Amino acid sequence: MANIYFKNLSKIYSKGTKNEFEAVKGIDLEIEDEDFLVLLGPSGCGKTTTLRMLAGLEEITNGEIYIDDILVNDVEPKDRNIAMVFQNYALYPHMSVYDNIAFGLKNRKVDKKIIDEKVKNAAKILDIERELGRKPKELSGGQRQRVAMGRAMVRNPKVFLMDEPLSNLDAKLRVQMRNELIKLHKDLKATFVFVTHDQIEAMTLATKIVVMNEGHIMQVGSPKDIFNSPKNLFVAGFIGSPQMNFIEGKLSLNNGKSLFVSDDMKIEIECENIKSNNQELVLGIRPEHIIQVEKDTENSIELRVNFSENMGSYKNIYASHGNVDLIMQSNTEDILSNNEKIYVKFDKNKIHIFDKQTTLNLKEM
Repeated sequence: MANIYFKNLSKIYSKGTKNEFEAVKGIDLEIEDEDFLVLLGPSGCGKTTTLRMLAGLEEITNGEIYIDDILVNDVEPKDRNIAMVFQNYALYPHMSVYDNIAFGLKNRKVDKKIIDEKVKNAAKILDIERELGRKPKELSGGQRQRVAMGRAMVRNPKVFLMDEPLSNLDAKLRVQMRNELIKLHKDLKATFVFVTHDQIEAMTLATKIVVMNEGHIMQVGSPKDIFNSPKNLFVAGFIGSPQMNFIEGKLSLNNGKSLFVSDDMKIEIECENIKSNNQELVLGIRPEHIIQVEKDTENSIELRVNFSENMGSYKNIYASHGNVDLIMQSNTEDILSNNEKIYVKFDKNKIHIFDKQTTLNLKEM
């Protein structure tokens, strides 16, 4: 069992100097037992610093970290019952796979018979039994990652910490390792905390995602919640590929209807939290929620096709309406020519409305 709590956790580098930098800014977070929690965000957002503070590899400036209700701020990394898998694997090149996996146990003077049993069991689970006698330089990237995982597994930690462990693998191997990590998490019933800037990794691996930006937590939720109900413009724009379309405009009240108006574009919207007429808004709509219609009808929008991107089973269509550029997805076999005129509608139930000043999603308040 491993529940983890962050309370007002902060990290300041060069505290008290002119070059002071606050990497993590007073975050509160609960990680439940057996969560596969992913810290997701752009480079420099504070996710790796947060992970390293949990591991005990980075000193905490302010706040508290609890593992199973025990304050661990001053507990040595080796005594926290956690295991960390690094981006560069951190394997000893002169040691065999067997000795790399066994290294931590040997240092603790664990009985040789128990070490042998643990190493072979981990190798079996990770399908690297035939590699136990080889050196890391003889292995592929995926095999090295399995060795690093095996070294963590034999310790039977309460928590696995992973800092972008798949970033050095090619696309095919990343997919394979994602599947293996999901299976491993299910089999081990341990708590995983995983750092990445890759939203696909986050969406496919996580039971819970923490989106971070500039040291703050932007949103915590399941992959489904993060995708369907982003709390602000940052989360909405960071999750989704291609990203959500954003159109700036204002509210116009007309004959009892709420209209989003941007130049000559008028879109009927429903949102209870809009405060006043002419309030500055940002409308968000994902590419897959823009629907092509056959002709100009009520509430349709005329677009001019700029170019199409063939993705195999679907196309990304880049189009514009005046000064507004949009991306939409199409599953049809129809070929659209550059400069062709088309008509589309926005799925009314999938429109997001953000306050331009606060950046908050007014439909999620």
